[in-house]
Amino acid sequence: MADMLVRSEIELSVPVAECHINAAQEAASYLTTDKSSIQIEIVGEGRNWMSMKTMRMAKAYIFDMDGTLVDNCAWHVKAWRAFAVRHGREITERQILEWMGAPSAYYMNRIFDREIQPEECAALTSEKESLYRELYAPHLKLPDGLGDLLSDARSQGVKLAIATGGSIDNVDFVLDGLRIRDLFEVIVDASQYERGKPAPDCYLMAAARLGLDPSECLVFEDAVGGVRAAKAAEMRVAAITATLPREVLATEHPDILFDSFAGLKANLLNQQLESNQ
Repeated sequence: MADMLVRSEIELSVPVAECHINAAQEAASYLTTDKSSIQIEIVGEGRNWMSMKTMRMAKAYIFDMDGTLVDNCAWHVKAWRAFAVRHGREITERQILEWMGAPSAYYMNRIFDREIQPEECAALTSEKESLYRELYAPHLKLPDGLGDLLSDARSQGVKLAIATGGSIDNVDFVLDGLRIRDLFEVIVDASQYERGKPAPDCYLMAAARLGLDPSECLVFEDAVGGVRAAKAAEMRVAAITATLPREVLATEHPDILFDSFAGLKANLLNQQLESNQ
């Protein structure tokens, strides 16, 4: 199947005597979008009724960037800790991971133990992100298997987008450094919306720019706040254990929980989503 299941099935039942299976499939096509899967089962007493199920499919994959599109969280941790030391403050790795996915202002307010005003926050954030890019640049690469998944999705007509809490400079750094910008139809960075994750704003904005309903999108995330944002947007979510342990992400009940992009294909994701119905 070219797309993947993202919402519950629509069920119809008709007497077998009134239409045969091919006619049922044709009728079902009027109830679905341009790409869908149809399952037909003979049910009921004497097997005289036919149950026709049409499944709405995802038309887009929306990727978080930090920790998902690139496995860079260890370098953000290093950058945050070095930034804090530079300013005579202290921050632990555990704190940084717990806040992962939150807006920069959230970090700054806690590092400096006061509310940082927007202009000052912008300057401090620029300083920290420059430090991150300097540290991570020699290690920039796609996670194993992700390039294959992106190519497979595009070959099957699935649209690709990015919705990140990262700055436009960090987005440019990743997309241009990896030469993958042209793969994505929509890119939403932190400058384009007000409420950061776990609010759903960035994901809803991405879906709107794709011209799709949220139910037609599958989100890829690595952080608790991101999973919550996707669910708040009423999207399905696949969570990767690149940043947090499996048991932590499992408590958020993502639709798919996986450890690596290696070997991951659109049809395998579809099968997993379908089995979770």
